[in-house]
Amino acid sequence: KRTTAHKLLARVDHTSMVRMRGALSHLVALAALAAPAPAQEDAFKALEKGFLPEVSARMDAASRVRLVALVAGYDNPAGAKLLVAGLAALVDRVDRDYEAFQELRKQYAEVNVVADVKKDDYKTRTELQNRLMEEEARQQEDSKVLDAFREAMAKFQDAKAVSSLSADARKLKSWRSREVAAEGIAANPAGTESAIRLAQQEKDERVTAAVLRGLRGRATEPVFAFAKESLKAESWPVRLEAALTLEKVNQPRILIPLIEAMSREDGRLRDDIRDVLRRLTSQNFDAEPDQWRLWYIDNREELEGPGPATALFGAFKSKSPAPEKKSVYGIESRSRKILFIIDSSGSMRERITKAKGTATGLSADELEEMDMTKIDLAKRELKRAIRGLEPEAQFNIIMFASHVVRWKEKMVKGDMATKNEAYAFVRDLEAAGGTWAYGALQEAFTVAGMGALDKYYDPAMDTVYFISDGAPTNNDMNKPEAVDPETVLSAVREWNRLGKVKLHAVAIDPRAAGGRFVDFMKKLAAQNGGQYTQRE
Repeated sequence: KRTTAHKLLARVDHTSMVRMRGALSHLVALAALAAPAPAQEDAFKALEKGFLPEVSARMDAASRVRLVALVAGYDNPAGAKLLVAGLAALVDRVDRDYEAFQELRKQYAEVNVVADVKKDDYKTRTELQNRLMEEEARQQEDSKVLDAFREAMAKFQDAKAVSSLSADARKLKSWRSREVAAEGIAANPAGTESAIRLAQQEKDERVTAAVLRGLRGRATEPVFAFAKESLKAESWPVRLEAALTLEKVNQPRILIPLIEAMSREDGRLRDDIRDVLRRLTSQNFDAEPDQWRLWYIDNREELEGPGPATALFGAFKSKSPAPEKKSVYGIESRSRKILFIIDSSGSMRERITKAKGTATGLSADELEEMDMTKIDLAKRELKRAIRGLEPEAQFNIIMFASHVVRWKEKMVKGDMATKNEAYAFVRDLEAAGGTWAYGALQEAFTVAGMGALDKYYDPAMDTVYFISDGAPTNNDMNKPEAVDPETVLSAVREWNRLGKVKLHAVAIDPRAAGGRFVDFMKKLAAQNGGQYTQRE
C-alpha cells in the first residue's frame, strides 16, 4: 500500500510541478512580449526550456493551447523553430499512445463477440471499453492542441520565420506532425508556394489533403493548378478536398476540370462534385457530365468570353456509366461503399407509435407496419437496402444495443451469396439492452480504418446509414443511463475529421422517442454531410 501511495504521490507531484512550471513560463512570456528586446530574449530562453515537456504532457488542452499561442507570439525564426520542435515532441508522445491504444483495441476485439450468455464476460468487455473511451477523450484533448499548432503556424508574418517553418516541417519524421505543419503553413498567406512544394515532395496523401484544406479560399494560379492536379489523386478523400478547394477558387476556369473529374468518378464522389457545381452555378443538373458539358458550351461566351466551342473537352470520356442512385430509407446515394448500423436495443421490441386513424387508403407497406415492431421495420428496410446493392458494391453491418457486434471483419462485396448471409444475420437480430450509440459509431470508424488520431487515411467505406429509435445511453446491460449526446457528436467529429464519410441518420418512430432524440439524429447527419430521415 505504501509503495502504491508513493507512486501516486510522485505522479501527483510531477503533474503539479509541470503545471506550476507551465503557469510560471506563461506569466514570464506574457510580460516579456511587451518588454524591451533584452527582456524578451531572456523570457524566450526560459520559455524554451519548459516548452517541449509541457506541451507534450498529458494535461488539459487549454493550458497547452495557451502555451502554443505564447510561443507563436515570438514572430521570428527562433519562435518558428521552437514551435516545430514542440509539435514533434507532442506527436512523438501521441504516436506512442496510439500504439498502446491499438493494443487495447485488439484486446477488446477478442472479447467483443457474440457468445453464450453464460460464458459472456460482460465485465471485462465493459472495463476495456471504458478504458478505450478514456483514451479517446485524451486523444480529443491532444487534437485541440494540434489544432492550436495549425492556427499558430498560420499567423506568422515574418518571412524568415515562415521559411524556417517550411524547412523544418520537411524534416519531421511522423506523418502526423507533417500533416499539422503542412496545413498550418498552407493557411498562412505567406506560405502558399512552400506548402505546395512540401506536398509535391511528399508520398503521403494525408499531407496533400492537409495542404488543400489550408489553401482553401485562395484563388491564385498555384492554388488552382495544384488543386486541379489533385483531382486525379489515388486517395478519394484527397480528390474530395481538391474539389472543395477549387470551389473556393470560384472562377469559371474551374468548371471544366470539375466536370471532367465527375466523369472519372463512379461512386459517391460523383454526387459530391455535382453538389459543388450546383453551388457554383445555381444550375440543378444531376451528376451527368454530358448535361454539364452542354450547359457550359451554351454559356461559354458569358463565362469566359468569345472563343471556339470545340475542343473544350478533348479528353472528356466517362470511365464507365454512372451507377444508378439507390434509395435507402428514402435517401438516394450512388455510394458503393456502405456501412449499415442498426439499433437492436430493448425499445426496438415495441410497436410503432401510429397516429389515430383508419386503414382506409393505406398502401400494402403501411398496412403491414400497423402491426409491426420497430425492430421488424428496421429489419425489413435493411434487407431491402441490401437487396438493392450492386454486386460490385461493398458493405458491412453493425448491430448495437448495450454492446456492439460487427457482422464481418472487413467490407464485403454484395454478391448474392454474401447477401444471403447478411439476410440471415439480420433475421436473427433480437432487441434487448440499451442504446449505446457511442460504441456503434466508434466501431463504424474502426471499419473505415481510422480513429480520432488514426494513421490510416483512405477509408474503406464512404457512407454510413445509422438506424436508431432512441437517444444515446451508456453500455450498462441492466440499467442503461442516458448520456450527453454531445459526447457522441464530438467524438464522431474527431473520427470523421480526415475521412469525409457521409453519415445519414434514420430515426425509427421519432414520435415516441421525443425531441432530444430527433435533435441528436439531425445533428449527427448535419455535422457529417448526411441527411436525416424518419420512419413513423
